[in-house]
Amino acid sequence: MQQDIMADADSAVTMINRIESVRRQVLDTRDMLAERGGQDEIVAAAEALNETLVGVEQELFQMRATGTGQDGVRYPSRLMSRLAYLLNTVGVADVPPTDQEGEVHVVLKERLRLIAAAVEAAMDDDLEEFNRMIQSLGLRVIS
Repeated sequence: MQQDIMADADSAVTMINRIESVRRQVLDTRDMLAERGGQDEIVAAAEALNETLVGVEQELFQMRATGTGQDGVRYPSRLMSRLAYLLNTVGVADVPPTDQEGEVHVVLKERLRLIAAAVEAAMDDDLEEFNRMIQSLGLRVIS
């Protein structure tokens, strides 16, 4: 089970990195087009795409965390934190994982699957549409 949880955590990290990379490119493109002027529709599309990506990313990890003492109380843990906690619990025990830990893993794995589907939908639909818009201006597509 520990290896499977680690694979799930790696998958979540890969999704986070992909979202962050795309968001940075979208925001840079938005800023450039806003500075040029006359591209309000594409600037608005960039902002909408960023909001969509942030919404999905927030399911993976707590983006509002400040690193100060009360974050754990103020903001709910997200999938990455829960996977890390489960991995730590399963990894340090001298006994096999409990049935409850197995059930929690099944729930978290399903949540990860749903989030992965949302990430792919955002990349396949929303990002693809945005790329068509910026390509019409002769700009490089975002990947």
